Amino acid sequence: MFTAAPRVAWDVRTHDLLSVHRTIARVLKPFSLETGADCGNDARILHRRLIDADFAVIDYGTAVTVDAGQMQDFYLVQMPLVGSYTLCVDGTRTLVNRGDAHLVHPRVPLRMEWSENCRLLVVRTSDSRLAAIERRQRRGDRRSALGYLLSNASSRGASLRRAMEYVCSEVSQGALFTARREFPAIAESLLLGALLEAAADMSGSDLEPIASCLQRADCFIRANLGNELSVADIVAASGTSRRSLYHSFQQAYGEGPMARVRRLRLARVNSELVDAAAEHCRISDVAARWGFTHFGHFCAAYRGAFGETPTETCRRHRAAQ
Repeated sequence: MFTAAPRVAWDVRTHDLLSVHRTIARVLKPFSLETGADCGNDARILHRRLIDADFAVIDYGTAVTVDAGQMQDFYLVQMPLVGSYTLCVDGTRTLVNRGDAHLVHPRVPLRMEWSENCRLLVVRTSDSRLAAIERRQRRGDRRSALGYLLSNASSRGASLRRAMEYVCSEVSQGALFTARREFPAIAESLLLGALLEAAADMSGSDLEPIASCLQRADCFIRANLGNELSVADIVAASGTSRRSLYHSFQQAYGEGPMARVRRLRLARVNSELVDAAAEHCRISDVAARWGFTHFGHFCAAYRGAFGETPTETCRRHRAAQ
């Protein structure tokens, strides 16, 4: 169903998360941003003003919680290009996966927990035609308090996804945006046309309170990284089938459950080696603490993930101190 995510030529790419936060708040709206104090990040943003709409791609490079409060008098259309986010409102948690488009209405709250690899495409618009559709849906009592989720599995949802990905690719990598003065108007017309077509057919597509099997599985994995873990354990914790779990992990993370376990374990080992670089530590002990029982396999996986051996990590950070 999916092609590779569009490449992005970022306007800003920095380890200064606060500067990206300020830029995004200025472009879209003020919001609060929470992240782990010890999280590394590679924060990035691309922003283009079209005619009456703003187009942005945001990637914080780490798991974050975004609390934008109540929306103002505009609509947001949000679509994960990579990863996923969980929408959190009044105790309801709803997973928005790659390729799904989330239409956020004015005057509703927006709080999201982004996966660590989430890359979000956002379109902000005040187009009056969306307000007319919303009023029509409200009269039919089909309006959700959370907005609407447009699944990429539907034909109109897939058309919207393709339109958003095309504009992202052309704005970022193509020549039309700068070479043709009329392209911003064409791009905006394409995006809003696809959105209006999808929004007009959203009956029965309201966001519903659902328990996220992906979130249950991910929480279980993170709580048990130092213990023995099997696919059967993760499936049992998720409360869904093995097949559905694999599908959810592939959509959200681009890998299966056990591949994610290994990647998270390697990240924990890397963090501990960096923190312990000034001290004498046994790498094998750190690896074993995070579930790696075969040292040779661990070293190969570590080098594949970080481009250096565990010993080189320790030596490099020890020299920098």
